[in-house]
Amino acid sequence: SHFGSRVKARRLVNLPLPPNPSFEAMPPKTEPKAKAKAEAKPKPKPKPAKKEEAEEEVDKVQAPDREAFDAALAKIQETVDGFQAEQRKLGDQIKERSGGKDDFFTQKAGFRSQLDEFSAKIDVLMERKAEINKGLGDKRQEATDQRQELNKLKKSVGYTNESEIDDRIRSIEWTMSTESVSLKQEKEYLKEISELKKRRPQVAKVKGMETSLASRDTGGNLKEQIGSINEEMALYRDGKRQ
Repeated sequence: SHFGSRVKARRLVNLPLPPNPSFEAMPPKTEPKAKAKAEAKPKPKPKPAKKEEAEEEVDKVQAPDREAFDAALAKIQETVDGFQAEQRKLGDQIKERSGGKDDFFTQKAGFRSQLDEFSAKIDVLMERKAEINKGLGDKRQEATDQRQELNKLKKSVGYTNESEIDDRIRSIEWTMSTESVSLKQEKEYLKEISELKKRRPQVAKVKGMETSLASRDTGGNLKEQIGSINEEMALYRDGKRQ
């Protein structure tokens, strides 16, 4: 036929045949008995013996290793002891430093008290020195006043001793007795003799004042006291600087 000739021609040229819609793939036939047997086959159930064995294995918990546990515990305790020792060491250091700080402030307070004591003593010495200096100043002023008075008296007297006055009186009397003098000149001589006799005690006063000035207390003892005060103050000041 025409269709058979087309198939034969395609086979000759080794070409694939087009699908024929009239032909459909048919599923393979299964035997009814085998299919029923396959459908009736039940699922396998676990054997009870194996389940019991598994439960026994779970129940068999491994016993703890006491020696390993004690070793681990000892190691932990060793670490804790190390931390505690370090903490004690730090505490001792803090306490030591704190104690040193207290000692420092105590010593500082002692130094401060000593400095205050030195300052107070220096103040007392300074007051004493001021009083002594005032006394020396008063003595110097007194000596100056006496010297000025002495010089004024010596200038008014005009003589340094009684013998000079006596010599002058004898000289005037000799002139009046041996020479011819006028009445006016005679009155002048008599007036001079009167003045010389008045000055005679003043000469004694001048000598007394000179002796007083020469032997007066110039404040040597006060000067020594000032020297001692200066030395003592120097010691206190050196103590403050140390």
